[in-house]
Amino acid sequence: MNTFLNQLKNSLAPILGLVVFCALFIIGIFVFSYVLIFAALAGLVLFCIGFVRFKLFQREVRKQEQFMQKNPQKPTQGRVIDYEDIDK
Repeated sequence: MNTFLNQLKNSLAPILGLVVFCALFIIGIFVFSYVLIFAALAGLVLFCIGFVRFKLFQREVRKQEQFMQKNPQKPTQGRVIDYEDIDK
């Protein structure tokens, strides 16, 4: 009887290990899919926030650029370096 149990244990161990491995693999796929879905939703939310901020504040930047074109500022201090003269 003891040899029969050893043979049964030796023959069922790889099958049992394979079943456990397959079950853990399937559970891992489900967990990964949920993580992927949540990451995609978080990315979508961040993209929408950035897009709305870009569209709202883009007008302000344009107004500043138009103001700068109408009223250019002269450098008050410092020196101007001409890059064409550096190589000479």
